[in-house]
Amino acid sequence: MMTRREAVLCALGHKRADRLPYHIEMTADLHHRVAERVGVRPEAVADWLGNYCAKVDIGEGGAAEPGGIFRDDFGVRWDRSGADRDIGIIVAPVVPAPDMARIQLPAPNPTEARARAVAAARKARERDVALFAKIGMTLFERAWSLCGLEVFLEYLLTEPDFVAELLRRICDHRLALVNAVLDLPVDGFYFGDDYGQQTGALFSLPTFRSLIRPQLERLFAPIRRAGKRIVLHSCGNVELFLDDLIEIGLDAYQTVQPEAYDFERLKGRYGDRLTFWGGISTQTTLPFGSPDDVRAAVRHAVATLGRGGGFIAGPTHRITSDTPVENVFALIEALRTAGG
Repeated sequence: MMTRREAVLCALGHKRADRLPYHIEMTADLHHRVAERVGVRPEAVADWLGNYCAKVDIGEGGAAEPGGIFRDDFGVRWDRSGADRDIGIIVAPVVPAPDMARIQLPAPNPTEARARAVAAARKARERDVALFAKIGMTLFERAWSLCGLEVFLEYLLTEPDFVAELLRRICDHRLALVNAVLDLPVDGFYFGDDYGQQTGALFSLPTFRSLIRPQLERLFAPIRRAGKRIVLHSCGNVELFLDDLIEIGLDAYQTVQPEAYDFERLKGRYGDRLTFWGGISTQTTLPFGSPDDVRAAVRHAVATLGRGGGFIAGPTHRITSDTPVENVFALIEALRTAGG
């Protein structure tokens, strides 16, 4: 039988493994509830889950401030005092105007990124998991978090030169971090950059091709040369961009929301070129369905997205805090007993 790491790498090669690779993450509140229910320390939950993948965040640091505020390395302050204590809501944009002369981006910290990756690689080899270096807010998300989402969407149309330069400088920052860990035993890189909403993309294909794709291509290039795998997380429906993403080297797409995609159509059109990761809804099935609904959702995802291989199963995002623990147990049971 394949090791867990081998099963993930097989799936990333768009092939069928002899066991179903899966990966589960939860918000902090649910993580602690599950740990308490099963009687393990919170830091031991990943081992209890039996995850096939692990991630080490090389991109974002920051520090907590009073009042439930988190200030990230780029100076963006996130209010985590409410219901969303994992990400939060931006307090205020930090970019006052579309003028690069007024923007001071932080210097990357390759030494810290490398130290994190070295420690994570050592643990990954002990646990038999595929390891991914992660940057959670890669280009588009990092840019709009500085400017404010609505304002930045306007800038895509009204200030394309400013947007191009801002994205280029953010990409320079990300490239420095990627290059710092490229020679380490990580199996690939996992990038977060939400380009979609439930019914489609947040911006047009010409906008993607003129502003986003050139920087993604720069970011992907050294990874491809090093023979590592590339995974992109994007919530919503981003089918508009999938062909372009595949062209520049994307191996796997995550989250693959059932509310946003027809799995049969998606697999038929892209399954020979793209691995899918996710497929089990954190929006409807896991928080509001029954354990039987969860098991049925796993069977459907495996039968469609997993047909012929090229599938890493899991929730479409971190499982939310309003999810019954029984549904988490049902998810794990279904994933462990599903075929490869």
